[in-house]
Amino acid sequence: MATQKGILTRQALGAKTAVGRHGLLTAREQEKQYRLLFQLNPCPMWICDEKTLEFLAVNEAALRLYGCSRKKFMRMTATDIRPPEDVPKFLRAMGGQRRSRATFVGEWRHVKRDGTVFDVAVTISSIPYAGRAARLVLVDDITERKRAEEQVKQLTATLERRVAERTDELLDANERLRAIMDNALVGILTLNAHGVIESLNPAATLIFGNTPDEMLGRNVSRFMASPQQLKGEEFLAHYLEPGDQRSMGAGREVLGRRKGGHAIVIELTVSDFSHTGRREFVAMVRDITVRKRLERELLEISEREQQRIGRDLHDGLGQQLHGLSYLAALLEKGLQEEASSRAAEAGQLNKYLDEALELTRGLAHGLQPVKAMPRGLMMALRELAERTRAMYRVDCRFECRAPVLIHRHTAATHLYRIAQEAVNNAMKHAKPTRVRIKLAATAQRIVLGVRDNGTGIRHRKAPARGMGLHIMQYRADAIRGTLAVQKLPERGTEVVCTVKRLALLPQENHTQ
Repeated sequence: MATQKGILTRQALGAKTAVGRHGLLTAREQEKQYRLLFQLNPCPMWICDEKTLEFLAVNEAALRLYGCSRKKFMRMTATDIRPPEDVPKFLRAMGGQRRSRATFVGEWRHVKRDGTVFDVAVTISSIPYAGRAARLVLVDDITERKRAEEQVKQLTATLERRVAERTDELLDANERLRAIMDNALVGILTLNAHGVIESLNPAATLIFGNTPDEMLGRNVSRFMASPQQLKGEEFLAHYLEPGDQRSMGAGREVLGRRKGGHAIVIELTVSDFSHTGRREFVAMVRDITVRKRLERELLEISEREQQRIGRDLHDGLGQQLHGLSYLAALLEKGLQEEASSRAAEAGQLNKYLDEALELTRGLAHGLQPVKAMPRGLMMALRELAERTRAMYRVDCRFECRAPVLIHRHTAATHLYRIAQEAVNNAMKHAKPTRVRIKLAATAQRIVLGVRDNGTGIRHRKAPARGMGLHIMQYRADAIRGTLAVQKLPERGTEVVCTVKRLALLPQENHTQ
């Protein structure tokens, strides 16, 4: 038993020795592997003494980074790879980390063998090495990153400066624009594609008599007294002419509505522009109510003065000439009875007086063509057609299927002058062979039209229109009518003036 136990003990001892030897070999192999990983690691690494800061080990990557041989590197300390001015700060940092086992991370400046200073990020860990307290240092060259960061910083500063400058410019431009808008005498409104008011200036609020809160966000058609009361896109389409994308509703005269329902005459110009990818509109409005009233009064004063002169010519000068002609006839008869040689002179005098009388009657009729009676316009237009037919040798006729009675003599005169100007323009510019003057009435409106088969009107811009067209437009506006001049598809031109019957009544109120 003892022998067997000794054998077992020796066997157990041999096994323990084998295990011990096997464990010793494993530690050496592990140390060899660690050294191999340290030396071949692509990251620059070294180990330095915690107190003296002398280098205890360095890998190949660190030697390549600093451009040193191993022998020279191992004779240096951690202070030798730093610019002299950075050493005090480094020593203070390392003193504060002494006896600390925490990992330290920071950015420093290092120096290569050739004197090149570069930026690094270091990670420092505490380790025991060869029985000494040491520091394992991993180095990452961040020079390019720092340079890129500096460039980004400079670019950012430049961008911020330019943004600030541009912002100041935009703020200045916005302030100037706002000052112009606030001090403009013309009302300016911006509208979206649906005709909703998005902004307006003080002049616009004064024109319409509303506060900004009462107008912003509302459709512009609410402040227009158009007969159709169009809404949204229909309103813009009504005032924009297709084909002209810059200024499409230039200088149109429309009726606006002030607060309380009071109607005003507005000169409206609508243009479009693009903002943030969407189409918007700017409407400029000018209150021309007073101007239109003065124009109407001037026309009426002119008509009244012409009528007065016509009456004076007919009743005054005409009667005087008629009396002189009668006396001249009596003188001629008496001289003939006396067989006087002066009888022929008296006859010549009588002839000249008759011609002067006819000329005076013609002037009186021209100054007062429409008689002050409901049928006066029909009679005057019929005479205009007959006179045109006789003077120009053209087929000119007046057409009126049913009697059209005009109770306001001033309005009848305006309509006659429009027809007269249209006929004169046709004969002067279009050389027609046929002219038709038409007068018709519906339950709500009276329509006067002049159509010819001439060469037609030329398409010219509004500012280049002749004075005759302007006068016709003024006369149409004076009786609150609409005037349309268009070239016919086949040949010729048509001028149409449409007036509400209410506007031609004697009691018509201009303030409504």
